[in-house]
Amino acid sequence: MGTQITEHFFEHNGRKYFRGKAEDVELASYGQKKAELSKDPYLAIQNKVKSEHLTDRVKGVGSVAVAWDTTSKADIGARGFLNVFGVKGERAVEMSYDEAKKGKVKLVGFTIDEGKLRTMLNTEADGARKYLESEGKDGRVVSKAWVAMLAEMADSFSASAGYRVSANVQGIGLDIIAEGGTKGSQKITLSKGTMFAYGLHKVKDWNKDKTKIENLV
Repeated sequence: MGTQITEHFFEHNGRKYFRGKAEDVELASYGQKKAELSKDPYLAIQNKVKSEHLTDRVKGVGSVAVAWDTTSKADIGARGFLNVFGVKGERAVEMSYDEAKKGKVKLVGFTIDEGKLRTMLNTEADGARKYLESEGKDGRVVSKAWVAMLAEMADSFSASAGYRVSANVQGIGLDIIAEGGTKGSQKITLSKGTMFAYGLHKVKDWNKDKTKIENLV
């Protein structure tokens, strides 16, 4: 399956990821899925799981090349700008659509596997679990993050021997260090404003008294 970008979605390998209000979303944000008529669906954020609960649960899923020649400025969004990580750039910098085309920007994914996500919600993220129970069928938690990187940075991350993940010391997000890549160790900080697209999980099954999650989907 191919890759496609629209203003509202990023589609890769047959799965659609949300882009609505991505600038407000972080990995492990949770809230209510909104799908208003004639507007792009998005996550209305309630809160976020603490970064320290994510450190041994986040993994990379590789990079995806973007066919910029078939992606329009309108597909990027109303502002026509991307936040892009460059080599040795912990913080994402704003880049125009035209600059992104020239810079050969790729998308890099980070995810929390379903089993680890369920364990985290059941054992550490009590606030998120209780919210999902009270919200019901529209409750969601962000389990996958796609961010934009310059191609050489993305390739270095993909070639990395492993990641070190930690809570940012300034409390602004999640630090991810790729070790042993083509450009040596590289660090980025996943925080508000860096998300390009995101994937969501919801609770499928609870235990009898709804105190533990049995299955996510």
